[in-house]
Amino acid sequence: MFLLDTLDNLPRMRISNLLMNVFLWILREAGARDVPSLHRLHEVHASIWKSSGIPTMQHTSPKGNVYSMDDPRTLVAMVSNLIVNL
Repeated sequence: MFLLDTLDNLPRMRISNLLMNVFLWILREAGARDVPSLHRLHEVHASIWKSSGIPTMQHTSPKGNVYSMDDPRTLVAMVSNLIVNL
């Protein structure tokens, strides 16, 4: 599931749903166990993102340029939790 989710979410190489369905079909034909459906794969991704994703905030500069930035409060909280749990 991890590898399929990673493949489905590569930032610079988007995989279409049609191609992902082909990958899933090949896995089933090759005898892989517990191959999820595309719908289930997207459900799991949404669940992971909801529980542990970092919100991205969009900003507009004074010159009108739009840029995105991860929420620094969430990043600090995640790093703090990692340090405390070590």
